[in-house]
Amino acid sequence: MLLTGCETKKQSEEVSEINSVPVAPVVAQTDEETAFNPDTDLPPAGTRSLFDYILKENGGLPFPFEKLLETISSYSKDGEAPLALLLPDARSLSKGEASFTNPRMVVAVNTRPMKSENDFGMHLKNRLFLGYIESVNQIEVISYNEGAGRFEFQLVDDYYEGGVPKVMYASRALCLSCHQNDAPIFPVRPWDETNVSMKVQQRILQARNIDPNRAKTSTFHGVPLLSTLQVAQEYDDLTNTASVIPITQKIWREGCGGNQPQSKECRRLMLQLGLRFAWDSGTFNPGTSHAGIIKSQAEQQLLAYQKNLWPTQGIPFPDADIANRDPFKEEENKGIIDTIKGWFSSKPEGANLSIEELEELSPELDPLTVRPYLKTLTYESSDGIFGIAQFFTYNDVNLLKKHSGYEFEKIVQILQTQKADILLKNQPFQRIATMKFLLKELGLSSLPHSCCETEEGMSPPLAQGVQPLLIAEGSNMVHFQQYCFACHRGNPASHLNFMSGDTEEDVWENIRNVPEIKEVLEWEKYQGTTAEANQMPPKDSFQYRKLLNAPEEVRTAMIESVPSLFSF
Repeated sequence: MLLTGCETKKQSEEVSEINSVPVAPVVAQTDEETAFNPDTDLPPAGTRSLFDYILKENGGLPFPFEKLLETISSYSKDGEAPLALLLPDARSLSKGEASFTNPRMVVAVNTRPMKSENDFGMHLKNRLFLGYIESVNQIEVISYNEGAGRFEFQLVDDYYEGGVPKVMYASRALCLSCHQNDAPIFPVRPWDETNVSMKVQQRILQARNIDPNRAKTSTFHGVPLLSTLQVAQEYDDLTNTASVIPITQKIWREGCGGNQPQSKECRRLMLQLGLRFAWDSGTFNPGTSHAGIIKSQAEQQLLAYQKNLWPTQGIPFPDADIANRDPFKEEENKGIIDTIKGWFSSKPEGANLSIEELEELSPELDPLTVRPYLKTLTYESSDGIFGIAQFFTYNDVNLLKKHSGYEFEKIVQILQTQKADILLKNQPFQRIATMKFLLKELGLSSLPHSCCETEEGMSPPLAQGVQPLLIAEGSNMVHFQQYCFACHRGNPASHLNFMSGDTEEDVWENIRNVPEIKEVLEWEKYQGTTAEANQMPPKDSFQYRKLLNAPEEVRTAMIESVPSLFSF
């Protein structure tokens, strides 16, 4: 029941051709789809979310939240900040503590990778969404996984200064009960739950004691307290476009018939036409069979393949939109008895809906209610072409143009070869694999770098609900937990994750295998030398300041727990 994200286990226990359909029919998952896109909480082996790769590349999870947003902005072509809105009173079970004083923040990344000859860049637009509320110390994450061709639902717990953040994969089945499109959801216009609403803006300013004369320059975690319809519209567009991604993957696999004899030829033409649209959308128009527009030979052939291979029941297109809700209208509708009860409630001023209030939501406002499909795609649909096109970035297309001599026919010739069949299997469509193949065939000897293809250098993913580490009373391990675990336990970068382990003894063994820990904790020994910069914890961290002010015997106990690098 979220606008971006998934409720926690504890809280869950508390609670183109269009054929419109009145209700969403149940469509069985094919064997091929199950094999390549399993409904498991953890990502399929060898794949990870974009969020994981960001943490790996930056040595862990930045804190505070503004710093995380700055890190995400650094991947942008122009350094622009992600879109963000405030929702003090929304339909999120996991955000029951939100209020007008401490509103929930939702973030959508709307950035393009930098132009580069040497790096493909991280494609984050429409592919990374965050939900955050400071008082809960938790971030909800919806992040695309290119290798699996699906969005992952993740949760960051204990996200506070001095905390040991846990980055976990949430219960997928639980998340999909509201995220019925396998992607982010968002209300429709006029977005009365967000700080686009003047009523919401006024209540936030009052609750935070902000002078109206300073309202336009006031922010919350770097996000303007006053937002505009344009920001909400762009956010809505991003969630709608994100919803196209899982549908495109379904068209790529099921629309071309899985592993049928003509499946590869179907995907070959779909990829060719998708690239053609990305190459120059202004001169590409596949038309429709009802408009009297003559399609190209390739387009006609693709439809012929789709007619033979398309699922007989069609491919349903889920809705990324939930109904608009006006929280103030509900407030007005409360009787005097409810108002008096509220005076004695422990719920904070302007807090989010209680569990009881969520259960009383009308079906049309409840995200759990099964939403009708927007449409059911038939074999005459061209949605696959446009869906494939949006996988490629502006920089991708420029690289292809440059190394093909701006001759698209060279791309067509490469795709017609038998070697291209490696791209056309019944598996998720992958942008980077496609780009590497095409550039190599165009004669590029040194391919651009890619951040996000394998799990190499990454720690194993964690599922929500993993038991916390049990530490014996009086153990020196508690010091490592307090000053080191935040960066070195659960870190997606495996070379920094050297305090992992299921038991205390497992962790001790890993610590003892890193004798450098002793050296970086002996601050006095290396003062005034070049090694001083390597002291740990980092000098700009909360943990360093805390350890600096701790009794000297704390650091001594940590040092004595680790063998020396120069033991004889």
